[in-house]
Amino acid sequence: MSRAPKGMPAFTVIWVGQLVSMMGSATSGFALSLWVYQETGSVARFGVSLICGFLPGIVAAPLAGVVIDRWNRRTVLLAADGAAGLAMGGVVLAYTLGDLQVWQVYAFQAVASLCAAFQWPALTAAISALVPRQHLGRANGLIGTGQAIAELSAPLLGAVLLSGPGLGAVVVMDFASFGCAVLTLAVVRIPDVPAERETARSLGHEIALGWRYILARRGLLGLLVFFAICNFATGGVTVLVTPLVLSVAPVTTLGLIGTIGGAGMLAGGLLMSIWGGGSARRVPLIVVAAAAGGGLLVAAGAWPGVVVFGVVSFAYFLCIPVVNASSQTIWQVKVEPALQGRVFSARRMIAQSCVPIAYLLIGALAETGAGRAAFLLSCLGVLMIAAAGAAYANPRVRLVESELSDAARQDVAQERVDGSV
Repeated sequence: MSRAPKGMPAFTVIWVGQLVSMMGSATSGFALSLWVYQETGSVARFGVSLICGFLPGIVAAPLAGVVIDRWNRRTVLLAADGAAGLAMGGVVLAYTLGDLQVWQVYAFQAVASLCAAFQWPALTAAISALVPRQHLGRANGLIGTGQAIAELSAPLLGAVLLSGPGLGAVVVMDFASFGCAVLTLAVVRIPDVPAERETARSLGHEIALGWRYILARRGLLGLLVFFAICNFATGGVTVLVTPLVLSVAPVTTLGLIGTIGGAGMLAGGLLMSIWGGGSARRVPLIVVAAAAGGGLLVAAGAWPGVVVFGVVSFAYFLCIPVVNASSQTIWQVKVEPALQGRVFSARRMIAQSCVPIAYLLIGALAETGAGRAAFLLSCLGVLMIAAAGAAYANPRVRLVESELSDAARQDVAQERVDGSV
């Protein structure tokens, strides 16, 4: 009998490793992009750096879903963390030799983005295989907490390390963080999910299965559309917050507002990791939290000021882990384990695609000044409120938890793990 941890203890071990990895990756992402700007003085090249860290993961998402459903989720996570660690090792070597080039940073960020396309859907699917259903909300809350910690720590750690030991310390820390993730994965076992018996399908057919699964379930489709709108709004907020805050306060206040928002996200993640969202239906909680976030945006646009921005930033980002964790739990419970890789990858692709669209559209619309930016912020709030109302008014979305049967799943405590019998 294996002595490897199982259930919530196994998830906690994985979470610790992924938390360290997330902190390292967020810090290096911040520092490397800043290094590109400092080295070149080019905003365009800085933008290319951001795109390299974003676009490849979106493009690779459909293929990643097929791989995740065909392989053991632990194997996928090990391979993705290992590949990202090797890529960072190349950056460490180039920097040590004094020959780090901008194109090498682009290449690493592209590889890291590709690896993330495999990591996050595999991790989400692994959670549903490891964690008992009554604890899924708490587990997803812990993931949100980890993301908040990473986002809070990255600018501070990146700035301190860049101004002190330099970029070399940043890349070495990230390289070590991947090692931590691999080590924690090595001591746990994630239950195998029986693959579908048909094996003579084309890659296109395999990819399409995830999309068809969502399209055939109107409740999940409506929830995905609602979530995409919320992501679009949050992307727009990211664009608008800088010109709005700087129109009424100095740049130091902008940093403070960002820290307050990160603290709100951390508080929301901790709330969900302790509470889990309760045992009642989660859709009402999702729409109420999203509508509350929309109302906060309307208030911030109508009464722009430092105090209002601080309060709204904390409360708005507190709502995000509540929405994310609750929504993720519904998907984990309702989607068959053998299809979760493809379905979750399709869902991630849609969710991530909305963010750059918001960056471009809202950024272009806000060019005329702070007054237009405040109006747009309120419009985004109205959009979120309307989306929440439409989602709850749709009976397929409102009743998705009762109309769709829970997916069959293996006992998380069973002995057949990682291919062993």
